[in-house]
This record gives sequence, C-alpha cells and structure tokens, in this order.
Amino acid sequence: MKYSININQIAVYNIDKKLDIKDAAILDYLKSFCSADDKNMSRMDINEQGLVHRYTWINFQHLIAEMPLLQFNQVQSVSNRLKKIKKAGLIKTHTFSPTGKGQRVYVRLTDKFKELDFYDKNTQSYNADQINLDLGLNKSKEPTKQINAVHKDTTDLFDYYKEQFIDKISDNPPIFNWGQCEKLAKSHITSLGLDKMKGLLDIYLNSDDSFYKEQCYSLSCFLSSKILHKLNQEYVK
Repeated sequence: MKYSININQIAVYNIDKKLDIKDAAILDYLKSFCSADDKNMSRMDINEQGLVHRYTWINFQHLIAEMPLLQFNQVQSVSNRLKKIKKAGLIKTHTFSPTGKGQRVYVRLTDKFKELDFYDKNTQSYNADQINLDLGLNKSKEPTKQINAVHKDTTDLFDYYKEQFIDKISDNPPIFNWGQCEKLAKSHITSLGLDKMKGLLDIYLNSDDSFYKEQCYSLSCFLSSKILHKLNQEYVK
C-alpha cells in the first residue's frame, strides 16, 4: 500500500478544473511509479518525432491494491481516470500486447506534469478570487457591508442603552460584557431591526413590572430571546 498521497491542490485545479481528488491521487501514484528506478518494472522506449521517450507499464490491479482509499473495484475505473488525465495533457499513453492476449497501458509523464511541483509564471497563475468565483465561493463585498452595518447598529443600541440607563435608572453608567452581549444582539437586530430593538428597550427600562425593575441593570437579560419575546407582545399592543 502506498504510504502517503501528496496533492498540490492549487496546481491541479489550475491545470484542469475537471480533475478531482481521485485524479490528483492517481497523479501522485504515477509520479512515484514512473520515476522509480526498478529494473523489474516493464518499460518501453518509443521514438516520437526524433526523441526517445520512456513509457512505464501501469498495472491497473496494482494501482487498485496500492490505493485503497480510491475505492476502485474495477480496472475500467482506472482506465477512465487515465483517459481524463491524458485529456488534461499530463500524460501520454501507449497500448501494447506482449503476449497477443489483452493489452497493457504504458504511460509517460509530459512536460506539463512538472507544473504539479514547479511554478512557471509564464504558464501558471494563482488567482484566489477567480478560484473562489469558479467554485461559487467568491467573497462579495456585500456580506462585509452587512456585517459592518450590524456591528454599527449593535454599537448604536448599546450607546442608546447607556444613555437611557443614565437618564432613567442611575447616574452611574451600566457595566456589561460587551462581547457576550454583542453575540446576543446581532441576530435580534438582524431580525427585528434597530428601531424596534430601541422600542423594546424603552419598554424594558420604563416598565413598572417588578421583574424588569430588578433586571434593568442586566443588558444580557434584555437580550435573551425569552424576554424579547415577552416585550415584543407588549410592543405590539
């Protein structure tokens, strides 16, 4: 079994977006197998336009056994993957039948294969924004604007709480856990809006209810879903 599988995800993605994780794993297998200095391996020298290239026999059964995580059960699965990798320009193949029965597939790695390990500024580019766009993960500025808007509204709500607290409850400014209260406030502001949250806060601080009078010192109590739900009933009335 092959001990490890090394994948350059950025390079594979830039070479051909149709290649997936299984194709990438096979590429690592081919690199290890074709570069191995093993005299017992079946190889073939083929003259291509005056240049001699060495091809290595890829035993599909061996690949299946060495790469169990790929979960291939049939040699046809390997054959289909090699065709896909060949179409991406990373390998060339040659079929040969040494006994006249059945064909063996011999593979050689192309010059393009080295792009998996070496960056060539003339042929490669890494554009994270484009990759995110291709995958539907493009980071629009709109979500950032929304996050900033909610943060601003949260700050406005807390400032309003401090102003109303000093005006109606005590001359001393209230003390509260900003981080904890901000987490509670964000979802409520998003769903109810800042103006309504201020209106609910007015009810909370101005109520004659003994419970509210005791809890007015606690902003986190106001921001609890249970209290907001109860206040919202009164707000509607």
